[in-house]
Amino acid sequence: MHDGQMLFDSRTTWNGQEWGVDEVASRLISEGLIRPFIVVAVHNSGDGRHGRLFPTEGLGPNAGFSTQDESPI
Repeated sequence: MHDGQMLFDSRTTWNGQEWGVDEVASRLISEGLIRPFIVVAVHNSGDGRHGRLFPTEGLGPNAGFSTQDESPI
């Protein structure tokens, strides 16, 4: 799962909240609703997170200019 620091422990999150993945998984397994499984928690990459989740080439050096009047947008 992405944003691994958010899954299990509110002390490791940026906002003091967790997703409760361990509690939910344990409950579902103990109730026989799902088979046991392993959660792979991948820590996000901080400031580079958006670029890694939504990779683009960007708009180039003139992205701040209108094509009609060459003035900054």
